[in-house]
Amino acid sequence: MNAFKTLVASAVLAIAAPAFAGTVIPQLTFETIGDMTKLSQAGNNPYAGLGIGFSSNAFGIRSHRDAGGSGNFFRDPVNLGALAMFNDSPTQENVLTLTVADGFADFFSIEYTGRSSASGRVEVYDDQGHLLGKENFKPSVGSCPSSSDDLCVWDITKFEFNGVAHSIKLFGSTANYFFDNIQLGQPGSTVPEPSTFALGFAALAALGLSRRHRTR
Repeated sequence: MNAFKTLVASAVLAIAAPAFAGTVIPQLTFETIGDMTKLSQAGNNPYAGLGIGFSSNAFGIRSHRDAGGSGNFFRDPVNLGALAMFNDSPTQENVLTLTVADGFADFFSIEYTGRSSASGRVEVYDDQGHLLGKENFKPSVGSCPSSSDDLCVWDITKFEFNGVAHSIKLFGSTANYFFDNIQLGQPGSTVPEPSTFALGFAALAALGLSRRHRTR
């Protein structure tokens, strides 16, 4: 009887504590994207199958030193690709937006390099446009050995939040930042799987039958 009660309790807890459901999103590395590739155009987004979209000012870019591309950045060990924003006004703050159809939860992290004078931030929002969390990018400290025009000092921003995020906004000026290795926490759906419901209700039904037999 004790084992039966334990089974019932476990099933009830399974219903009460929903498990994350959905596809785990791998780290977004941008390593396979060509130089100056507009990610919003059909066929250019390698993460489209994961439900990830990009605004029209988001471009994949290659390191000019390591991959012969247009990006004035490098990283050791060799880093070939990154994400960049390009707009008509390089002196104004611009916003690059990533959307995640199924959402993600718990945390967000992004690696970046930028000019020492640059200022920017990242914000995450739910599907209703409510701000869930934000973090400012730190000023770049240090220099690169090959050229004063190259960006090689990388940093990481990571923060936790409550709720399910569906969009990420990166704020900064054109060509002042390059982004890489974006990690999106847990899959966003917190609805229990059908099998979890089935197990829980079966256990509850068995408990009801057991009580009926005991009262006879």
